[in-house]
Amino acid sequence: MKNKLQNERPFRAIVGMIMVLAWLALAWPGQGAPATNVTASAEEAERNDVLLAPFYTGTVYPTPQQATYQDQFAPLASVGLVLGKDVKPDDPHLAYLTDRIQRYGGTATAATAIGDAFPTYICIGDTPAADAVLKDLTVPDKPEGYIIRAGKQGDRPVILLRGKDKLGLLWAIQSFNQLVTRKDGRPAARLAEVTDYPAIGKRGGIMSLREPISVHARLWAKINLIDMADAFTYRVPPMRNVPNLWRKELPERGKANVKMVGDILTPLGIEWYASLRPLAEDKTENQPRCKNEEDFQAMLKHALFAAEQGGSFSLHFDDMRFPIHPDDMKDFGSAKEADIYLLNKLHKALKEKYPQARIIFCPPFYWGPDGGCDYPESREEYLKALGARIPKDIGVYWTGPRVKSNKIDQNQMKWITDLIQRKPLFWQNALFNHAYGFHYVTDPIKAWSEWHSAGFFEQVEAYMFNCNGLLPMMTLADYLWNPKAYDPERSVAEMAKHMFGPETYPALVELNEKLSFFDQYGSRLSPAAARDLPAMEKRILEVDAAWSNALAYHPGAVKAFSGMGWAIQLQKNFVLGLKKNKDLSGFAKNVEPERKRAEAEVGLNDKTDTFLSAYDFLGGYPATLYAARCEKRLATWVYGTRTLQPMMKARFEIEPFPPEREYQLILSAQDDDPEAECAIKIMVNATVIFEGKNGFVRNGWSRRTFTVPVAALQRSNELKIFNIEDSDANAGPPFFMLNYAVLRKSSP
Repeated sequence: MKNKLQNERPFRAIVGMIMVLAWLALAWPGQGAPATNVTASAEEAERNDVLLAPFYTGTVYPTPQQATYQDQFAPLASVGLVLGKDVKPDDPHLAYLTDRIQRYGGTATAATAIGDAFPTYICIGDTPAADAVLKDLTVPDKPEGYIIRAGKQGDRPVILLRGKDKLGLLWAIQSFNQLVTRKDGRPAARLAEVTDYPAIGKRGGIMSLREPISVHARLWAKINLIDMADAFTYRVPPMRNVPNLWRKELPERGKANVKMVGDILTPLGIEWYASLRPLAEDKTENQPRCKNEEDFQAMLKHALFAAEQGGSFSLHFDDMRFPIHPDDMKDFGSAKEADIYLLNKLHKALKEKYPQARIIFCPPFYWGPDGGCDYPESREEYLKALGARIPKDIGVYWTGPRVKSNKIDQNQMKWITDLIQRKPLFWQNALFNHAYGFHYVTDPIKAWSEWHSAGFFEQVEAYMFNCNGLLPMMTLADYLWNPKAYDPERSVAEMAKHMFGPETYPALVELNEKLSFFDQYGSRLSPAAARDLPAMEKRILEVDAAWSNALAYHPGAVKAFSGMGWAIQLQKNFVLGLKKNKDLSGFAKNVEPERKRAEAEVGLNDKTDTFLSAYDFLGGYPATLYAARCEKRLATWVYGTRTLQPMMKARFEIEPFPPEREYQLILSAQDDDPEAECAIKIMVNATVIFEGKNGFVRNGWSRRTFTVPVAALQRSNELKIFNIEDSDANAGPPFFMLNYAVLRKSSP
């Protein structure tokens, strides 16, 4: 979802979580092996084999409810598979197991019973053969529960994988696969006793899925609900719809994409949806017409195709629903009536042909009650009518009190539940704070354990993370699977080691530290950034060295899943842009109005004062023209202490030096939305000149003057402004927003 400036202050503009999968086509067991260079050595081919992930760490991820790991290993060079009465020979679950064993150098062959034919046996499902060897075979009486047990018949290891249901068996196999490794150069599996089940029922995400590997990788994290964002690929960068294409024949590429996902997920029992967002971003005349039969059939065609593949349909009416088509205004008088009519008609037509299929709807009012709303209809009336008049099995998305929400209280939860008369599917829209919203692989994510009040997960139908990035999704899956065991530092480290190998992890930590240097520039050209160009060029060399180290062991997985290659290239492009445009003359047109305001508001005198525009500050949100419920001005802002943008800084010179008198610091700024003022700290070099509630107005610009003692000043100085609120919210309050600063020598 895109935020709209008038809907939330300040606008957290994120270009998108960019997850790069470096394959045009990558198959899975039963569909052929990944293509490799025939001239490459076996060792090099293996280094680039992404399906060796998750790499062995000795433990299972997400963290099981109960697990005991032994220091013994079962050989997997030749394995006999004994299938239970609930497992067919062509069961797609088995492909994951047999491929894993083969990929690590072993073989897996069907066996009718435990005997002498194989050195190791794996019993899968409800197998009486295992009952005679293993004890305590009770599977947790919970959905998706499973067990892994290890025993012996004579001197032969016997491993049991059993699930409570279809998904439970899938998770048993996925967990066992993480225990497969090589011991003394030969395939082996660490023996373990695991009793496990998910604490949270529906664990999902809204994501683009374009290749088989991107689908399979989600299953490594035990995700059980997927909404395919832009499933039929009507969007083009930068996230704009191509008008009217959805009204035409389904594109072959889009159909192939949806079919690919269905072929993988439907046989496994994973709930999935193909989404359509038919809204126009160019002309009102291109908006959907809810009573028009042509438009209805076009939308139904998408829904039916998804249902044919075993999936369901997700209809997104977010952000660009208004203004509605003139026909809708004529036929219904409001989006409320038009959308309810459409949903009821779609629901009836879909259910008539595919009773098992379902619809999820993202309404134009997908947030509330705290975030502002400038649409021409009442948010409460729309949602209340939706709740009362559409079938109860239509799911409704909600992003929380704001477009990008963090902490949610019970009053906000009651507000949405009472209105829509069902549990919402929670669409987590808050992302991460590196450049372009990246997660840098080793960043601990505390949000999962800190943002949600007691009982929250029982009050939502599902927790859906709007994120193409696989890695933060995996940490979320770890939390949702076993919240009591979640530790942010442990979780992200375990995730990264699974995905890239334990030996790669230290290099990834170093790469994160080196690349994070560029966060302060926000990937936007500015005069302040241009002054740091030499430091950037030096840091890029250090980033390249760290990246090379990260590729030393498993380059295929690192390139495919980390997204760090693109993150590095974006910063290189940023540096190149600075080198080509060092004078940045284009910024003058935005700075000059601010300078004139300072002349009028605080008597700026260029001969005696130092003027700092928002462009001169680094570290906060990149300076941009801001006009949400206030006069449009150039601004930058900072978030709370536990975000990646808690402090902004700028440099200024003192001439002549040493100064004869103290200086004045004049700030033009504004407070955030809530009545409680955001607390800040202002430092000049090592001296704190102010700390406390900021004292600026809300929804407008005001000025305050602070005293800078002579002892605090140097010839070359650094001014820092901190947001000192204890918050990890990267969007919305608490924030402090700066327009400009003036340094002035005090009058004698």
